[in-house]
Amino acid sequence: IINLFGIPPTPLPLYIINLLLHFICAVFIFLLVNSFFGKEITSIFIPSLLAYAIYLFIPSILELHLQTYFPEMLGQVFLVIGVYFSYRFFKGPYNNARIYIILLSILNFVIIYTEWIGVFYAFTILMICLLNFKNDKNYRHLFFAILITSFLSITLTLVQYGLIDGFYSMMRSFVLRYACRSGCFAERYSEGGLNIYTLQFYATSF
Repeated sequence: IINLFGIPPTPLPLYIINLLLHFICAVFIFLLVNSFFGKEITSIFIPSLLAYAIYLFIPSILELHLQTYFPEMLGQVFLVIGVYFSYRFFKGPYNNARIYIILLSILNFVIIYTEWIGVFYAFTILMICLLNFKNDKNYRHLFFAILITSFLSITLTLVQYGLIDGFYSMMRSFVLRYACRSGCFAERYSEGGLNIYTLQFYATSF
C-alpha cells in the first residue's frame, strides 16, 4: 500500500491505514449481523449497531493499531470479509454462484497468505462443503476451489518463508509462535506468563 500510493513510511500514515482497516472490519461485522438476522444490508438494526460499536471501540484492538506494523490487522480484515461472504453464500439464495465461488477463492488465498488463522477458515469452509457435497453442485465447486487455493497459498508461503532463512528456521519460527500464542506453554514462552487459563489474560482485553 505504501509503495503503491507513494505514502511516506512514517507512523502517522501507518496509524491512519490501520484505523481505516479497523473501520472496514467494523462495517463488515455490522453487515454480518444484519445478514444473520435476515435484515437488509442498509437496515439500522440495534444488535448490528451494538456489534459495530463494541468492535470499533474495544480498547485491546485499538491499542494494536497504535503499533506501526501488526500483521494480524490486515489478515483480520480479509477474514471478516471472508466470513461475511461465506455466510451469504451458505445462506442463499444467490443469483450467480460462480461470482461467489471466485470471490471466496480469492479471499481464501489472501487470508491464508496473510495470516495463519486462514487455514482454520479454509478448513471450516471445506467441512461445510463436504456436508452438502452430494446435494448441491455449487458446494462441490466451492470445495475444490478452496482446496486448490489453500494448497497454492500454503505452498507459496512455505517457499517464500524457506527462502528467507531456510526450512529449519521457518519450522522453528512456526513452533515457537504456536508455543507463545497457544497459551499451553505460558510459563516459558508467553509474555508475562499469561495464558487462556488465567483471569489476567482476559483482563488485558479491556
